[in-house]
Amino acid sequence: MLLKKYGDLAVGIAFLVLAVVMFVMAGTLPPSLMGGLGSDFMPKVLAVAMAVLAVIQIVTGLRKMKLEYTIDPIDLEFKPEYWRVLVTIAAFTVYVVVLPSVGFMISSAIYLLVQMTVLAPKEKRNYVLFAVISVVVSVVVYYLFRNGLNVMLPAGLLG
Repeated sequence: MLLKKYGDLAVGIAFLVLAVVMFVMAGTLPPSLMGGLGSDFMPKVLAVAMAVLAVIQIVTGLRKMKLEYTIDPIDLEFKPEYWRVLVTIAAFTVYVVVLPSVGFMISSAIYLLVQMTVLAPKEKRNYVLFAVISVVVSVVVYYLFRNGLNVMLPAGLLG
């Protein structure tokens, strides 16, 4: 019951602290040698986005604390699916290991496809759509980083 009542608040505060640390640490990255946006730009954007989401999580946690729980937890048929968490951790670990050798576009497309398949309910899985989204997102992100931000990502087998 304690985790149910204070979990959102605790996670929100933890991620807010992490976002502040990430923003401060991003400032220590070296500036761009070619001008324009430096290597600190994306980490700072992500830190700000994480801080905004953390504040939303904190507000949700505070609202949840005010509500009275009238539902008996025994009556709920909630079955946690730990396998999704384990597959996500395994997929991310494999992604990080193969990224330098296989390359960003191929490994990201495969990782996104696996992640979407794992997280989607069985009745809503559309493998063709997942594959198209995975390839398009990987290619767009690669070219945005390479041409827009002048950041080289691992080319791997395609380079």
